[in-house]
Amino acid sequence: MSRFKNLVYFKIIHPLIHQQGSGQNIKKNLGNEKKIAFYCSSEIYSGTEHNIFLLIEWLRERGLNVLLLTSASSLIANEAEKKNIEIVYVEPNIRYFDFKNARSVARLLRKLKVKILFIGTNRDIDIGSLIKSIFYRKLKLVYLQQMQLEFSKKDFFHTLRYRQYDAWIIPLSYLSEQVKSQTHYNIRKIHVIPFCVDVKPIQLNPMSQLEARHRLDLPPAARIVGIYGHIEPHKKQDLLIRTAKYLKSHNFDIDVLIMGIPGSELGNEYYDFLVRMAKDYKLSEKIHFRSFQRDENLFYRAIDVFAVITDDEASGMHTIKALANGTPIIALDAGGNKEILENETLGFLYRSNDFGDFSTKILSLLTNHKILKYLSEEGMKAALKKYDKSIECNKIEELINLLIK
Repeated sequence: MSRFKNLVYFKIIHPLIHQQGSGQNIKKNLGNEKKIAFYCSSEIYSGTEHNIFLLIEWLRERGLNVLLLTSASSLIANEAEKKNIEIVYVEPNIRYFDFKNARSVARLLRKLKVKILFIGTNRDIDIGSLIKSIFYRKLKLVYLQQMQLEFSKKDFFHTLRYRQYDAWIIPLSYLSEQVKSQTHYNIRKIHVIPFCVDVKPIQLNPMSQLEARHRLDLPPAARIVGIYGHIEPHKKQDLLIRTAKYLKSHNFDIDVLIMGIPGSELGNEYYDFLVRMAKDYKLSEKIHFRSFQRDENLFYRAIDVFAVITDDEASGMHTIKALANGTPIIALDAGGNKEILENETLGFLYRSNDFGDFSTKILSLLTNHKILKYLSEEGMKAALKKYDKSIECNKIEELINLLIK
């Protein structure tokens, strides 16, 4: 019940607004003609929700009038409360044709004089289109794409939904071809704005590799290749374990750091499979499982090479974080990896389904300290130049000004 302290109930609608600051400040905020909102119905808090949260936080730091619409039971609400972000609590919506919630949210947006609404998850595309097309025609609607388009969405219903969006943000240029080929959306409304990180504090962090390994209870002198993400079959953590076995048979030892937790019941089975695999290969002391850390930089600082084995993350956030930390990267030659690594200028790429190519390039990286040092230094420079939070915020502000002239 503590979460509902200091809430004001609007009788004309169902949602609640969590007021931060004095009533005078709230009144002033309501009058800001560039008031923007982010809608997120997700109950979990993963990379998608974290990207939304960070953007809200950074825009507020720059003086923009931003609020978050989410359910009271969502985990993103917990994070927002810690940062005193203005929250509007809404009823959890169903994925499709939720006219009741769309009407309620639209009334609230008009009441709060919100001019732009950002939709950051795929499951909320429909309610965003309903809000604008039926209940709030003057609203400017923006979609933040965070997942790849896996199949065609050129049917009538998808086309109708997407047509309501005034802007479509993609984090990497290669995704524009997906939007063009998989939808009928107006490609002139697509804006390439990367999801970024706060690079400067990362690079000013004095934490050494030795300290990071001590905090994660890892062997101080080992050659460690790391993989980050939920433990699931499609994440292919087993590829690193097989690589460790293969290299050991060629008299070259590596350790593997697998940071993550099972993401589902299937993930639990896969985790058990990985543990058995390490035992069967007599590598139990070389394969290290660690849960997610509040400070993700511990992971990147502790390893020698970061492995990107899947291509299902459209934004490439973990790759960008590795660059910011100066961690050399080997990545699958697919998705946005080629774009982020600038065709192997900033890291190694390996051919899909080519275990030999992957193993050979791991070996090349770990036996050439000049290459490791070069990739570390160039990666940090590129992160600061292309993926610092100021770049993302500048482009978002430019888009806001374009939409509200």
